[in-house]
Amino acid sequence: MRLEVVVIVVSLVGAVVAALSHTLQLVDRLQRWRQKHGSERSHTTAIAEADAPAESRFPAIRKPRLMSAIAVAVVVVGVATLLALEHFSPSPVRPADGALTPPEGPSVAVLPFRLLGTDENGTILADGLTESITSALSTVPGLLVVARHSVMAYQAATPEVRQVGREQGVRHVVSGTVQRTDDRIRITVQMSEASTGRRVWSENYDRRLQDVFDVQDDIALRVATALQSRLTEGDQARIRQSGTRNLESWRLATQGYEAFLRYDPASNAEARRLLEEAVRVDPTYPWAWSSLASARFIAARFGYAEDVPAMLASAEAAARRSIALDPKLPVPYATVGTLHLIRGEFDAAEAAGRRGIALGPSNSEIHAVLAQIVFFRGRFEEAVALSRQAVRLSPRHPSWYLIWEAWGRGFLGDAAGGLAAARRMLEIAESPLQRAVAQDSIAFALGDAGRLPEARAAVAAARDSVPDHTLAFHRRTMHFEHPDHLDRFVEAMRRAGLPE
Repeated sequence: MRLEVVVIVVSLVGAVVAALSHTLQLVDRLQRWRQKHGSERSHTTAIAEADAPAESRFPAIRKPRLMSAIAVAVVVVGVATLLALEHFSPSPVRPADGALTPPEGPSVAVLPFRLLGTDENGTILADGLTESITSALSTVPGLLVVARHSVMAYQAATPEVRQVGREQGVRHVVSGTVQRTDDRIRITVQMSEASTGRRVWSENYDRRLQDVFDVQDDIALRVATALQSRLTEGDQARIRQSGTRNLESWRLATQGYEAFLRYDPASNAEARRLLEEAVRVDPTYPWAWSSLASARFIAARFGYAEDVPAMLASAEAAARRSIALDPKLPVPYATVGTLHLIRGEFDAAEAAGRRGIALGPSNSEIHAVLAQIVFFRGRFEEAVALSRQAVRLSPRHPSWYLIWEAWGRGFLGDAAGGLAAARRMLEIAESPLQRAVAQDSIAFALGDAGRLPEARAAVAAARDSVPDHTLAFHRRTMHFEHPDHLDRFVEAMRRAGLPE
C-alpha cells in the first residue's frame, strides 16, 4: 500500500471516530435531560433507571444508533480503502508506446498456425501444432515462452512480427502455415527476430497424412529441438533428441535432466522418476537411458541411495543399455568413465572419457566429465583446459562444468583464476548444494592462498546453504589417484572451518 493510501484511510478513520464521539455525547446529554425532567415517572423508577447499565437505560435511542454509527463507519472506511487502492495501485510498467521489454534470456511467442484451405482436419492440425509446439518449448530450460492464451488475439489476423515482439515482450516470434492436399500435409515453420522482423530460421515438412496426431507430435518435437538448438542448448539439443520420435518421452527426459542438474536429494529422486517414465514411454530412447544412468550414479555417489551397490549396478545397466541402442552417442561413455573412476580404475575411466570425445568432439558434457577424470588424476592444467572447452561448447552450461577449472587453478596456485571460476559457478548454481560447492571452491582458493578470514566466510556461507555440509561430503565424492592431493584439499577446507 502506498503512502497516499495510508494517509487517506487514516484521515477517514479519524473523521468517523470523531463523528461517533459527538453522537455518543449527544445521546448522553439527552439521557441527563430526560432524568431531570421526567416528572411523570415515579422516584423509584428513576432511581432504577439511573442504576441500570448505560446500554439498557435508553434501548430505543442509544444501542440502535451506536450500532448504526459503527456499521456506517465500517462501510465508509472499507469503501474508501478500496477506492484509494484502486486509484493508487501501480499498473504494469510499460513505455509510452505500450511496448513490453523482453527479458534478458531467450524468449519466444508462438503465433497460431494459419490454415491454407478449408479442410476440417487441417484446422485441427493447425490448432494442435500451435499447442504442441508451445507446450514442447515450455519444457526447454532457460527459454521463456509466452502462454498460449496471450497470443490467441492474433488468430484472426496476420500481425507484423515487430508488433508481436513489442506487445508480448519477446525476442523471437514463431509462425507457421498448414496445408492439406489429398493424403499429404505440408507445414511451414519459421522463426523471426522480433526487433527487426528478420527471418533467422525456417523449415518445411511434407508428409503423408496417415495419422494427423503422429505428424503433429513429430513436427512439434523437431521444431522444439531446432529452436532449442538455436536459442539455448546448441548442438546438445540435437544430440538429446536423436533416437526418439516420441514427444512425450522427450518432454519427460528434458524435465528429468533439468531436475538432475540440481543435485539435491529431492531433485535427484524426481529426476529418476521422470527419466524412468521417459524410458517406459519409449524404451528405445538412448539419451533418456543415458540421463537415467547419470541420475542413478549421482544418487549412489552422493549417498542418496539406501543400497549404494545396487544403485551403481542399475546406473551401469542404464548406461550400457544406452550404448547398445546408439553406440555413437557420446554421453553414456561419461557415466561409464565415472563408474570406473570411483572404483579406482583410472586408466579405464580416462579411456571411456576419451572414447566419448572421439564420438562427440563438440559435446560439452563429455569434455566436462573428462576434465573431472584428469583432475582426479592430478593433471590440473589439462583439467582447466577441458573445463574451459566444455564451457565454450555450451551456450547454457551447468554450474558443475566450472568446478574443475576452479579447483584445478587452486591446485596450480592460481588463486585469482580459481576465485573467478568459483564465483561464476556461484552465480549460476542450480540448487543450495551447488551453491555450497561453489562456496567451498572459493574457500579452497582463498584458504590455500592463506586468506583464512575470507575462506572462513565462504565456508559459513556454504553451511548457510546446506547446514549439514561437512568434509564427509568431499571425502565421499572425491576420488584422487594420489592420496596427497585429497589431503591437501581436506587440510585447506579444515583450516577454512569446514567441520568433519
